[in-house]
Amino acid sequence: MLHLLYSRTIHRIVSIHHMLAMGEVVLLSAVFRVIKENLPHATLSIVAGKYACEFLKFIPCIDNVFPIERFGIFMGKTSKAKRLLHRPFIVPVFSGFLKRGKFDCVFIRDDERLPYTSLIRTAVERSGIREVVVLRPLMQKHLNSSRHVVEGYLSILEELGFKVKSDERPVLSPDGDGKNNIKDLLNKHGISKDTHRIIGLCPTSRMKIKEWDTEKVSQFCDMIGKDNSTRIILFSTSKEYVERVLESVKSPPVVIGYLPFGDLLSLTSQCDLFISVDTGPMHVAAALGIPVIGLFGPTSGKMFGPYGKNCMVIQHTTDCPYYRPDSFFSPDEKAFQLCYLKDSCQIMKKTCVDMISPEEVCNAADNFLTGKTGAGLLY
Repeated sequence: MLHLLYSRTIHRIVSIHHMLAMGEVVLLSAVFRVIKENLPHATLSIVAGKYACEFLKFIPCIDNVFPIERFGIFMGKTSKAKRLLHRPFIVPVFSGFLKRGKFDCVFIRDDERLPYTSLIRTAVERSGIREVVVLRPLMQKHLNSSRHVVEGYLSILEELGFKVKSDERPVLSPDGDGKNNIKDLLNKHGISKDTHRIIGLCPTSRMKIKEWDTEKVSQFCDMIGKDNSTRIILFSTSKEYVERVLESVKSPPVVIGYLPFGDLLSLTSQCDLFISVDTGPMHVAAALGIPVIGLFGPTSGKMFGPYGKNCMVIQHTTDCPYYRPDSFFSPDEKAFQLCYLKDSCQIMKKTCVDMISPEEVCNAADNFLTGKTGAGLLY
């Protein structure tokens, strides 16, 4: 197993993550930075899905990013015929890439519940890479609902011999183009950092079960709208959701749909406060040092909440028999949390996120904006 005792022989590291969402990329940035700080002479390459590669490029400590689709591994919406056509070639093509890359250390998750795991493992075995770090048993040991996932990741690194700073945090680096684009966008909507307090609001997710009810969002916007010095920017790519909000709201927010990741970083960095359900932009805001209020339901706020200073989570506990937050990282669990897999609550018509009232969120926002909430991780 990798240990800093052998650090002088580690020159080319590759970490394989074939299923990553935006939030996972952000949280893992803390891991990548620790690896690079401990092994500054080594190059760090990441293999991930094309979707995640856009985000990985904004993590300054990563040297190379390779889309896993180039090896015949397709995630997301891909036809069955295309998957079957490429499947026989995955192992030879991927192992060949690893050999040509002359990597001497590889990190793999090796969780059989995820597609393509056995093929990735075989490709790594055939590549002849000297140091293979299998994360499955380490994740099961260190990642659980008693602490944040970032703390679990850092604990894994410590077991592997890496030195970890006590204040280690996720890191992202916005680019100059995004900053210029966002300045124009804010001017277009009559928003000025000099005269307005900006609240970013992200109430939707790719998973419906994580979303906050549209009626509650409308009520929250109307509460905040009473203050003319505050502007709300609603982040959502769901046209149907936004339309339902705008049908009932009296103080409509500025609506922002899809943005290139660089623009998303720049716009988020302009917010004085970011309020979000469990989704990628929430982690982006926390990594940028923006105060964040996370609205949680089916996932654990303690494990997956915003990680940084001036962050808090609002989550109501229930006696739900399907709530098993440890299942995301425990291979001993045969399947992930049921409501998460089905993307619908199994005991209520609405989701547990909707137990959070607009008044609660408004009060929490007021505490942040008036400086009544101190720094730290608040749950």
